Amino acid sequence: DASMTTPDPDGLSPHLDGGVFSGIDQILDFDITPSAITNRWARVSFHVREDGFHSYRVPVVTGEEKDDLAGSLTYLFNENEQLQRIEFLGYTKNIDTLVRVMKHKFSMTRRPSPIQALYVKSQNKLPVSALRVIQPDVVKTSANSTTYEIRFELNRLHLGATLSDSFRRILATDRRRDQI
Repeated sequence: DASMTTPDPDGLSPHLDGGVFSGIDQILDFDITPSAITNRWARVSFHVREDGFHSYRVPVVTGEEKDDLAGSLTYLFNENEQLQRIEFLGYTKNIDTLVRVMKHKFSMTRRPSPIQALYVKSQNKLPVSALRVIQPDVVKTSANSTTYEIRFELNRLHLGATLSDSFRRILATDRRRDQI
C-alpha cells in the first residue's frame, strides 16, 4: 500500500515509520495511548511481558536531519493502559538535540562513564531513566560523520519507579569496560 510508505499523505493513514514528526520530543510523550500508536504506525509488534507490562514496538524515523533518530521504539503500558515506560534503540549522527530534550524535559544529568555519554534521572538516589550514547567500535573511513548508537529508557515517575533489570545490566557492563 503506497500510502503506508509516503510521509503522511492524508494525515489519517498509519505509516510504516510513523509518518512525519515535528521533533524528537513528540515520540517521548507519556500521554500517548495504544490506539494513538496503532493509528500512527502501520506495523506494530505487540507483546505481553512477564513483568505485567504489555508493549507496542514500532520502527521510527523522526526525519532526515543529522539530529534525527532512526531505530526501534517500544511503549510499555500497565494493565490500566497507562504508559509506564518508553524504550528506544537506534542511531543518530548528532546527539545535541536529544541530549537537550533529555536534560530539559526529563531532568537528566550527565554522569561519569567509560562510554561516549551517559545521562541519568534519579529519584530517591535510584536511577529512574537513562540515556546511553556510544560510538561504534568499527569506524567507516568512507563515512563523513560519526553515527552514534542511542539507547534510552524513560520511566513514568512514581513511587518505586526504577530502571529495568536489562538496562541496569547494560550499565553494569559499561562500568566493567574500564577494567578490561
